[in-house]
Amino acid sequence: MSCHIGARAGSGPVSPRQLQVLQVIARSIEVRGFPPSIREFTIELGLSLNSRQSIDEHLERLAAKGMLVRHAHVARGITLTTAARELLACERAREQSK
Repeated sequence: MSCHIGARAGSGPVSPRQLQVLQVIARSIEVRGFPPSIREFTIELGLSLNSRQSIDEHLERLAAKGMLVRHAHVARGITLTTAARELLACERAREQSK
């Protein structure tokens, strides 16, 4: 299966690191029913605990690419879009076929 790692609604393709961010979000929602906290992002991605700005930048870029929606003033206020869910399903299928 060939996956196109690209945004359907935004500017440019999703980078490998952005794909990791989407995978962390999806895994958290699947396992616990809600997105990860900033601290949980840093742990999952192997970043410094002072990397809040880096996480925010990835989330903002993914929102601009139509991969997620951020809800202001809501703790863990992240919703994956249909485009993100399709991309993640395609990536999962690609990984399983290896």
